[in-house]
Amino acid sequence: MLAGAVPHAGLSAAWKLWRVRGVPYAIDFRDAWSRDVTGRRVAFPVRSCRGRWERKLVDHAGRIWCVNEPIRDHYARRYPHTTDRLRVVRNGSDLPTPAGLSPPDPAVGLTFGYLGTAIFSVAYLRAVLEGWRMARQVGPVARADAAIYAGWDALLLLFTGGRDTTSGKIYEYMSTGLPIMSAHEAEHGALDLLDGYPLWTPPPREMTAELLVDSFVATAETVLSATDEHRAAALAHGARYERRARMAHAVRDLVDSIAGARADQAERRSGASPTTGISA
Repeated sequence: MLAGAVPHAGLSAAWKLWRVRGVPYAIDFRDAWSRDVTGRRVAFPVRSCRGRWERKLVDHAGRIWCVNEPIRDHYARRYPHTTDRLRVVRNGSDLPTPAGLSPPDPAVGLTFGYLGTAIFSVAYLRAVLEGWRMARQVGPVARADAAIYAGWDALLLLFTGGRDTTSGKIYEYMSTGLPIMSAHEAEHGALDLLDGYPLWTPPPREMTAELLVDSFVATAETVLSATDEHRAAALAHGARYERRARMAHAVRDLVDSIAGARADQAERRSGASPTTGISA
């Protein structure tokens, strides 16, 4: 069983099945439990009620998937005995490769698009909107819909959090081959993914309207100067994060861990001493 969160309390069902029926399980920490990724701090101590449950769950999991390296490192520090079972399994994009991108028309004006939630502080939004006076805001749409990107010239990447934070939005943005403007903290988990993307404007050193104006101008210049070669390189960068390809290795590893657990169970039933697989 692959048990996902949230809610994290639901992970106890996988543990119960293992306990009662011997069903092997893995944990998918798309969202860390004991790590507050937005506040970048430990969410609760090891000896708390939640901490004891988390320890019980990770102790018997065959694999522990983490969405990025900072979260994986958090669990490795917190539970050193799990390091051989921790895996980084990143998000990815499900969007098809765009058939073609319409050239920008400066006479009409450039359109910066943002697709995602809008749960931000007033100060953060004010800085972005003041720096983007001429931009257009769209209403909510289904996230994995390639058509919405077709009318945009550049993508605006808004995020809270820092180095611990990544989102599926990044992968979908990169899969479009469009210029991307980062409008988030200078130290952020998105940087590792966007590094090398040829049509990327990095975040300003501070989130102020004045510095964001410079970012918008730089991104507009990227839109107008981008060549077919630049866009092809951007699409190739994004293609590295296609979800199915990214998941294939993780799933094979998970299947191997289940096979090992099953072998251990058979050895226990026969009275032999287990040598591999999940420790109970």
